Amino acid sequence: MVKTIKWLAGVTAVAATVTLLAGCTDTKEATPKKEAAATPSAQSNPRTGGLSLPLSSTPVTYKFLIREVADIPVKNDWLVLKELAKKTNVNIQFEPVPSTGYEEKKKLLIATNNVPDFSLVNETDALKAGPDKVFLNLKPYIDKGLMPNVKKLMSEIPDIAAVTTAGDGGIYSLPGLSEPNWLSYSWMVREDIMKELGLQAPKNTDDLYRILKAMKEKYPKSFPLITQNAAAAGANVPSLFNVFTTMFTETTSALGYNPFNKKYEFAPNHPQYKSMLTYLNKLYTEGLLDQEFAIMKTQNWEQRVQSGTSFMTYYNKGRIDIFTDAAVKADPNAKYNMVGMTPVAAPGMRPFQLIKAKVNAPVSVALSANIKNPEVAVQFFDYLYSDEGSDIYMLGAEGVTYEKVNGKAQYLPAFGTIPTAIQSKLKTEYGVRYNNFPLLNYVNKGRDAEPPMTKKLQELEAMNAKSALDPSPSVVATEAELSLEKSKLPSLEKYIEQKLTEFVMGKTAITDAALTDFIAQCKKLGSDDLIKMYNEQLQRALKK
Repeated sequence: MVKTIKWLAGVTAVAATVTLLAGCTDTKEATPKKEAAATPSAQSNPRTGGLSLPLSSTPVTYKFLIREVADIPVKNDWLVLKELAKKTNVNIQFEPVPSTGYEEKKKLLIATNNVPDFSLVNETDALKAGPDKVFLNLKPYIDKGLMPNVKKLMSEIPDIAAVTTAGDGGIYSLPGLSEPNWLSYSWMVREDIMKELGLQAPKNTDDLYRILKAMKEKYPKSFPLITQNAAAAGANVPSLFNVFTTMFTETTSALGYNPFNKKYEFAPNHPQYKSMLTYLNKLYTEGLLDQEFAIMKTQNWEQRVQSGTSFMTYYNKGRIDIFTDAAVKADPNAKYNMVGMTPVAAPGMRPFQLIKAKVNAPVSVALSANIKNPEVAVQFFDYLYSDEGSDIYMLGAEGVTYEKVNGKAQYLPAFGTIPTAIQSKLKTEYGVRYNNFPLLNYVNKGRDAEPPMTKKLQELEAMNAKSALDPSPSVVATEAELSLEKSKLPSLEKYIEQKLTEFVMGKTAITDAALTDFIAQCKKLGSDDLIKMYNEQLQRALKK
């Protein structure tokens, strides 16, 4: 599983007079059904894992702290919430917080032990605050048989227990689960431009340069290569620096995982790192790379790829259809055709991509230790991991958002044929597959209900599968490790990104002396300490 780098932001100090609105259950006490206290029978309803519905004979309401997606405001009358309530007699009221302020709000609620009934957290929040009676210990309920679906998943996926079990043996959160063997990102290029210039797909970075050079010569006002951002060290960020670090050093970022050596490495120590900087500087100097790469915003990136200012990028693979369809919609006669491109590497290096981790611990959910009717709450939580429960938030309601075709769930034709457009409409209007709420993506229900992948995406999947590698194991940080990372990582990442930008833009000459000074300063900021810590975490994970 992919390594989870823990981010422990400091809790913002506030005046004691500030009143926090904490979530709570309805004032009415719910009446759990008698079955709630007994071990559910797996034979009673296989699609619920044996949970007997409704979970309570009287309605119960729980507040749920959730990160709100910028373009999709949360609605408490979404179809998903109504369907869950209809089945379970449990009502969920979201307490949305904008992404920009979510971490601060969450940590303040945790620090004051004022968390709502359900909270979106990362596993580190739960591991640290759970034993302090902030979050409910789920283990006794799992052991009593009240969470049969979770218990089954934990037996099938040992990494769940590995990343959720705290030092006291308690389990205070449960993680999101992703689709198996899923590659999210890909290179993409304008096939129509490639054909026009008689170009073939690149096999290495030398070929890549020649392609970009040919595009620039034909279209001198263009900047053929563009990326959505330039972040230098963040894990799993599809950025300029991370992608090219992978291509030249076989390490996923400046402080990244090398899947061939199966350890974490500080990429600037690699003998090819200077070559990477020189290569990027050459792209920038010759106008082959967008000149605003360091300050790129999503809207500008989209506009430049869509308008034909740039011809090649790296991002979520679904974009190949989005860009093409938008261009054709704007101009039915447009020859615009974005297609996927396999990853390449510098000569002597091996191209690869890491598949997405199945256990997505940074997106976890925890229950308040003070939650009312905990037996109802934990069974509702478990229901979300059941076959029937996951149908609701991954598919919606039959006849409203999906239909059965030859026994297989399919989203209604009215939603269109482009998966990303389907997902957007389902999230916005119905709450189906809303970010940070669905927990069981790994069953592929959502993907399977979409129209078949376009031929372009199918071809891309087959191409990229050849270079797909397993991610690093999931790890759990100790309190001391969290403290070390908090004190070192932010300033180190900021420095690395600043210096790489200077190297690429030519503001700092790429000399042996400059690179030596750069590495020395990184060491002062903690690069060696962090790499040592990450590898110690990795070794612990491998021994489990």
